[in-house]
Amino acid sequence: MSFNLTQQQITKDTKNFHFEVAMSCGGCSGAVTRALTKPDNQITKDQILVSHDSNTVLVSLPKDSKHDLESVKEIISKTGKAIVKAEEVTPEKAAEIVAANPAPAPAK
Repeated sequence: MSFNLTQQQITKDTKNFHFEVAMSCGGCSGAVTRALTKPDNQITKDQILVSHDSNTVLVSLPKDSKHDLESVKEIISKTGKAIVKAEEVTPEKAAEIVAANPAPAPAK
């Protein structure tokens, strides 16, 4: 799971893409994270939230990013994971998604 994206990073100057992706384990979410954060894609771990627990992928990018919903969807689809839902969401909705998927507590 990747939980680097925070509510504070989501602003009116970001475009936010929410996906429901069929993921059954940490390996699935890891594959999606690795695909999105390949250097050629110009997406960093700080711009994504990937949770296999809720089958959620949220990508929050600057408005001037080269990516749109379809290009991010294409990156995720290359992992072989089924995309059940894909939508662009408002910053407010993106913040709600982050809040509903809190980062796990660090291991002690």
